[in-house]
Order: sequence, then C-alpha cells, then structure tokens
Amino acid sequence: MDPNSINRLFFLSGDGGTGKTFLLNFLLFNLRRLGNKVLATASTGIASTKFYAGGMTLHSAFRLGINHEPDQIPSIPVQSYFGRRIIESNLIIVDEITMLEKTVLENVDKLCRIMVPKISICLLQERLLSFPVIGNNHFLLLKI
Repeated sequence: MDPNSINRLFFLSGDGGTGKTFLLNFLLFNLRRLGNKVLATASTGIASTKFYAGGMTLHSAFRLGINHEPDQIPSIPVQSYFGRRIIESNLIIVDEITMLEKTVLENVDKLCRIMVPKISICLLQERLLSFPVIGNNHFLLLKI
C-alpha cells in the first residue's frame, strides 16, 4: 500500500459465488502479514463476520449510530480505540455498499478526509444488486 499513490479508491464487484470474499480474505491475510493495518467493515453484522479476522460494521467502526444526521460528521476522539484504528489503518474495506445510505458513505468520506487524507478505500458489492445510473438519475434495467 503506497500512501503516495494517486489511486486510493478501489472497487470490486462480481456475481455471487465468484470469489469476492475469498479474494478479500486472501488480501487481508497477506496485507496484515506484511505489516499493513486493514480496517475490514461491512454494512451489516452478518456480512462483517465473513472476514478473515476483525471485521465490524461500518456504523460501529465510524461511530455512526442508528439515527445519524445526514450532514453531521461523527466525533471520534483521536486517542480512542476507534480513532486509533482509523488513523493507523492503511486500508479501509467496506463490503456490501449497496446496503448503505448515501449519507453514510458521505460522512465516512468526510471523516477520512479529516483524519487520514491519504488512506486507501476498497468498496465491494454484488454486481446484480446495483444498476448503473444514466441520464437524469434513472436506473437502467437490463434484461438478461
């Protein structure tokens, strides 16, 4: 993980059963073995249990709570457990992003820009759970 790299946002998508979780766990294991700190999160508790070790919900990792305000950046003390985990991370993984509200990702983005502006982020989703947005924000539905 090169913090000076221009590309710090990664997106992994694929059909169910194609090995996204296997690849993710392989990357987690090897990145951690090389001394990198990886914060593995997911939109739900069940999804976060798929990780090799140490997975948690995005809401828990970023102290968002259930009823978060759309434009309110969560206050995380730098010296707290969660603050240190975020600041010390080289990579943040967010699985099942289609299950998250847009405002949640926006608040996490704002917080990361303040706390760790050069962090890398990897977003994951199943290919068939989201559709491309075209024109006036209408969904394009493909018949297969």
